[in-house]
Amino acid sequence: MPSVNDLIHIVVDDERMYASRMEDVDGGQLTVAAPIGAGDVDIPALGSVLDVAWVDERSRYAMPVRLTGLTRHRPPRWEFEVAGEPRQQNRRLYVRGGGGEPVKLTPAGMADPGREVTGSVVDVSEAGVRCRLPNCRYDVGDAAHVSIVLKEGVVNATGQVLSIRSLPGRDVDVVVTYDLDEAAAQDLRRYVFARQLAERRARQDAD
Repeated sequence: MPSVNDLIHIVVDDERMYASRMEDVDGGQLTVAAPIGAGDVDIPALGSVLDVAWVDERSRYAMPVRLTGLTRHRPPRWEFEVAGEPRQQNRRLYVRGGGGEPVKLTPAGMADPGREVTGSVVDVSEAGVRCRLPNCRYDVGDAAHVSIVLKEGVVNATGQVLSIRSLPGRDVDVVVTYDLDEAAAQDLRRYVFARQLAERRARQDAD
C-alpha cells in the first residue's frame, strides 16, 4: 500500500493519468490530493473504478479503487475505497500534464491542407497528447503528425489517432499516441513537471 505523502498517479483509463499525492490511508479508505490541470475539469463520476499507481524501491504497483467522494475545500481532495489487491505493474508510467498549449494536427506523410486543424492541448505526455479541436477530419487508426507549442519550443511527432470523443457543442477531443526520441521525451517530461510544480505553488499561495 502507498503511504501518506507518497507520490502516486490516478489512472482513469489508458488515455488519462494524473499525478497526485497520498494524503491519508485509513484501512481500505484512501484520500489523495485532487490532481491539478486537466484533473480539475475531467473528473470521473462517483462510483467509477480507477487505478492508483505508485513506485517503491522494488517495483511499480497499481491497485483498483472506487471513487467515493470529492471535497471542495482547500486543498481539494478525492476519496477512494480499495476495490482490489495491489498488483505489480510492468508498463511504464508516463506523467501527463500541461493544458492550453497550441497544437496543430496534420496528415502524416502527405500534404492535405483540408485536413489540417488547430486547437489546444488538454494534457500531454512523452507518449501522447489529448487535443481539443473545433472539428475532426480523422478516423481512429489514422497516421497523424502533431506540432505542440511549448514555452521552450515546438515538439513535432508523428503517431496514430488512438481515440476520438465528441463533446457537447462542436468541440472534439482527439488522442494521438507517438514515440519520441529520448531528447524530445526528456524536454517534454521536464516541461510537464515544471508546469505541475508551478500550478501547485500557485494553488498553495492561493490557500
